[in-house]
Amino acid sequence: MWLQQLTLYCGENIPTMLLGNKSDKLEGEALGRTLQAYKERIDELKKEFGCEFYPVSAATGHNLESSFNSLIGKAVQQVDLG
Repeated sequence: MWLQQLTLYCGENIPTMLLGNKSDKLEGEALGRTLQAYKERIDELKKEFGCEFYPVSAATGHNLESSFNSLIGKAVQQVDLG
């Protein structure tokens, strides 16, 4: 898996995030129902990788700025602590 190779060469304290793309395809209640249907799997992945989940849309830009701001914030925090 690519994440295993990344941690092998870069160390284990790499900020990561889980992005669910194409959130623009569903809106409102439909998006909520879809996320609820996958909630268990999303929670498993969040726990496994120690990361946050963001539903995003590359087409509309939905949640892209906030997700990457969060990632950058974690990276800066690690540099400050390191």
